[in-house]
Amino acid sequence: MRSFFIFFVLVIMGAGAIAQQHVSTGEVGIFYPISTNGKQAPLFTNHFSFNLFQGISANETAFTLSGLVTNVKDTARGVQIASLVNTIGHKQGGVQVAGLVNASKSADALSIAGLANVNHGNAKGLQLSGLANTADTATVQIGGIVNKAHEVNMQIGGLINVAKKVKGAQIAGLVNIADSSDYPIALINIIRNGDMTIGLSTDQSLNTMVTFRSGGNRLYGIIGAGYNLKHADRNLYAMQAGIGAHLINTPIFRLNLEASSLELTDFKGAHNLQSGLLLYPTLRVWKQLDVFAGPSFNYTIYRRDVADVHHHYVWSDDTREGRQGLFVGAVAGIQWTL
Repeated sequence: MRSFFIFFVLVIMGAGAIAQQHVSTGEVGIFYPISTNGKQAPLFTNHFSFNLFQGISANETAFTLSGLVTNVKDTARGVQIASLVNTIGHKQGGVQVAGLVNASKSADALSIAGLANVNHGNAKGLQLSGLANTADTATVQIGGIVNKAHEVNMQIGGLINVAKKVKGAQIAGLVNIADSSDYPIALINIIRNGDMTIGLSTDQSLNTMVTFRSGGNRLYGIIGAGYNLKHADRNLYAMQAGIGAHLINTPIFRLNLEASSLELTDFKGAHNLQSGLLLYPTLRVWKQLDVFAGPSFNYTIYRRDVADVHHHYVWSDDTREGRQGLFVGAVAGIQWTL
């Protein structure tokens, strides 16, 4: 009798559990609770859902389309599309597209948002947004303005990237910030295990520059400003930006290769643009002080109303408005590691 009673209770519990498993082939609605699943919509697992304004469900397994907002309480797989917001309570797998925001606890997906992708856990796949991407651990983040993650394989940000550990490239229009990033590409790179230097240098044309170099163990960014002493009567100011690589990197000796552009201007319409490659060794001579010198190979173009600061060319040619040419130069200077 006791065994029969236990069996009866288990059957009733199983039946109740089955009753709680709301599964629907598809849902069609306007907004909650006006849909084919009615007030029970938050309990349903749908294979596909079409909602004019807002859709809500427990799980989605294939395709979801909402005019404004999709709200999945647990897990979504397949494709989710909403003109404003997709919110997934737990995990999203597949593709999610939102006009404004995709938000989930974790994702193994291609996430595309007009403004932001927000993941509170892991974001495997690609996060692509017009403004910002955030995640704890991410594979690839591409944001129009900012990307933020604890650990990430690659970040590409229009303005700034922030991370703890970056395994691959970190590319930003202005600033990269990380504890560990060997391949940062930006004007300013604040890398905890990297370095930052302030340098004073001059070249064959007496372009005398104060330069800030910052980056990781492999790549670094260059930004500088200065003055041309060769034609002081013309008041030619210099601005420089570029990227460099440590070909050899030891505590007392480095061999660096840099690609940069330098512009001379009087801020009255006169311009002289110089782009080139610089190969130079640096030697630590005292504590944080380095000396360096090396050759450069350059291309320049300037207008006729600007003084020719180079004179000696490997090749040159007159253009409609001025002159262009190739020349070999040299740079020497000192720098202090911050």
